[in-house]
Amino acid sequence: MHPVPSDNYIFTETAQPSTEARGRALLVAYKFPPHDVGVAQHRPEGLYRHLGEYGWTCDVITAERPGTAADVVQTADRSWTRSVKEEGTAEAALKQRLTNGSRTGLGPFRRRLISNIKLLMRLQPKWHDEFAGWSYSIRETILTTARERGSEVLWVTCSPYTLAPVAVDCARKLGIPCVIDLRDPLPHYLHFPRGTGHWFYRALAAADAVTAAAPCCITEELLQVRTSAERPGIVEIPSGAWQHERVAMQPAEQFTLLHAGTLVGGGRSPQPLFEAVAMLRERIPELARDLRMLFIGGDSGVVRDFPGYEAVSSQVEIHGQKPYSEVKQLMATAAMLVIIKLDGDVYSDALPAKMYDYLAYEAPVLSFGMGAGLQGPLLEWSNAGRWLGSAAEIASFIEEHYRIWQRDGGVRRERNSEAIRYLGQPRMAGDFAAVFEAVKHGRAIKEMTVLPWGQDSRGA
Repeated sequence: MHPVPSDNYIFTETAQPSTEARGRALLVAYKFPPHDVGVAQHRPEGLYRHLGEYGWTCDVITAERPGTAADVVQTADRSWTRSVKEEGTAEAALKQRLTNGSRTGLGPFRRRLISNIKLLMRLQPKWHDEFAGWSYSIRETILTTARERGSEVLWVTCSPYTLAPVAVDCARKLGIPCVIDLRDPLPHYLHFPRGTGHWFYRALAAADAVTAAAPCCITEELLQVRTSAERPGIVEIPSGAWQHERVAMQPAEQFTLLHAGTLVGGGRSPQPLFEAVAMLRERIPELARDLRMLFIGGDSGVVRDFPGYEAVSSQVEIHGQKPYSEVKQLMATAAMLVIIKLDGDVYSDALPAKMYDYLAYEAPVLSFGMGAGLQGPLLEWSNAGRWLGSAAEIASFIEEHYRIWQRDGGVRRERNSEAIRYLGQPRMAGDFAAVFEAVKHGRAIKEMTVLPWGQDSRGA
């Protein structure tokens, strides 16, 4: 599967704020605060927080978790991977040992074995995905909640991908429109060659609208199954930054380059960064003392397997998973925040979620890997940082900011306020409100002809 060119998706115009009641939406999301701090919870969180600014009341159904807000409907979590997903459990520790091993030796074999076992299990309805036990158990909760509260639109965010057929089925019984949101690229087990009759593709074909968080979520195959729909286009709705308060840079004794997040078992390659630092050390001797590269994440140890690591290993610190409160403190003291784009064509035009995590901080963002995609222009427009295509360019970017750090004791890159507003959760909620208005009233979705950062969208 490959993402389609940019002229095949739609950016919608954001709805105008309103004090008048415009509708009521029922949101269904497996992950919702305080489920975890991953990207999955932030799209429904943004709607829950900001839809009211556009005249839309919303209700939420999620899996039960301690600390969930009292007005959110919680349902028993019957997903068979719940214990595997929760940090601190024996199952989670076993999964990490099996799947996050070295990129060499038995690591790849173990991951392939687990993947093949999952594929076989997914042939059975109860194992359609790891969360099928939850998705297929909440039909009555959706129907009851929607009828009691007068829901006018049903919205679900995938994954779990099993939410898609459940949502379509419930929406038809309720007589209301259904919007399916794809916040991630489809996993390999949902490849189109399985056929248009596959349960997931049937649901996408039947939905009243399909939205996506990034272009890499949209493929020719998905567009093909949507051709007969009343609204065939897939609407691009970028996520919004979930850190709502600006975070001032805090002084630090070292010039730290921080990568906080998964390396996808080595799919994100730090090699260009290692090569850039090695280049700089040859002409700036003091860099060996001042600069450190910090990797935080459950699979951060894979950096040792990449070419170039040995030459700079004395400047690399490798940490496992840390509480998000600690990671936030490290992001505030970092001189540079690093995004490594994932290797593979499907992800080449992605808008990595880490960008939204970093926007609230003052440090420059260094991005590399694959192509610039939409992230490159967005980083430039927001003045948050740069996407760079070679080790030499990365070295120049680091040197420029290192000299500032030497002079001023810190590095601050002031963000463009217009871009920060666009990349916020209120704008994201306004985009969804526009889609909800369209499907509720049976109208066409109003499209943008020029994107805010100046690139043509569809030209229509």
